[in-house]
Amino acid sequence: MRFREPDETILQDRCRQASEVLVSAPFFSDKALSWICPADGGTLEFWTRLNPYDWAAGSGNPEALLRFAHTIGENNFVLRVNPRLHAKIYIVDRSWAWIGSPNLSVAAFRQQIEVLGELDSEDDIRALEGVVSHLRRKIHPMPLQKLRDFVELTKDVVQGAREKGEGADEDMEAAVFLLDELVGPKPTTQPQVLPLIDEFIGYLREHQQEFGLGQEVVARYDGKHNLQGHVKQTYYGTCVFLLEASNRDLLGFILSQPVGEHDLLEIQSHDLQDRWIDFLDANATFRNEELQFRFSTLRTILPESCGGYTQGGGGAISTLKRVFPLTARFLRDKRYVNA
Repeated sequence: MRFREPDETILQDRCRQASEVLVSAPFFSDKALSWICPADGGTLEFWTRLNPYDWAAGSGNPEALLRFAHTIGENNFVLRVNPRLHAKIYIVDRSWAWIGSPNLSVAAFRQQIEVLGELDSEDDIRALEGVVSHLRRKIHPMPLQKLRDFVELTKDVVQGAREKGEGADEDMEAAVFLLDELVGPKPTTQPQVLPLIDEFIGYLREHQQEFGLGQEVVARYDGKHNLQGHVKQTYYGTCVFLLEASNRDLLGFILSQPVGEHDLLEIQSHDLQDRWIDFLDANATFRNEELQFRFSTLRTILPESCGGYTQGGGGAISTLKRVFPLTARFLRDKRYVNA
């Protein structure tokens, strides 16, 4: 493997002669899409995030992607999406590849400081394709008709968010929900009878002296910083997660964590973070309308590090880290689960 800076002319020349191209780029620009056109009749598999918030921020344009797909031909274009995609991969005819830091954008190739590893040996390409095959199972296929539906139903919402310059609101939340409905797999978890949040909050009030974390959660539910919705969504999300039989093995670890006033759960520990993110991804379309809970709603207020759509920290992350261990204790003590 050799290392180099990105060069759009090399990428464009390689792709123009190719019968098979695969590109993974979380962010892309309209102009840069033209660099990855295969030869006439060639196929292109394109992975991206397709996050409504990215669209509003100008980091990706599904409308331009749809136009580009039509130039390739619907039968020759395969789209896969996942809001957590970060990998940047360029593979041409299974014989040459780039992996590295640059997204498929003019800024990344011309302005930013980026680096790529260039692969062309049979062993390196085979190894990379093994990784790609594993990743492909996590990145959901999206037929072009569904992309058209998404563009038509959300473009005005995204434009409104761009003009307002604001973060999450009900319209953007609806756009996320639509995306999850269009590409999310059928939920792996089964509908459950969930303990109501009022029962959970009542439990915390009874144990405020014992659980320092519970005091802040109760305060937020009572209206502090207008975070009642964060408490509600994180409670029902962690409740569904912990009631799933396949996640019961995590209960002991979560229950072992301290719940003092400043003891936020170390969600990165004990593979909890990976399991939680995978669960949210697999159950993106899960919802309980009676309780006004949707995983899509939860994902709009969580950062990417915890399976959400918001970039960076903030959002409901501190509420999640408080609620998680308290939900575990509540479910155990009220005998909803055995531990």
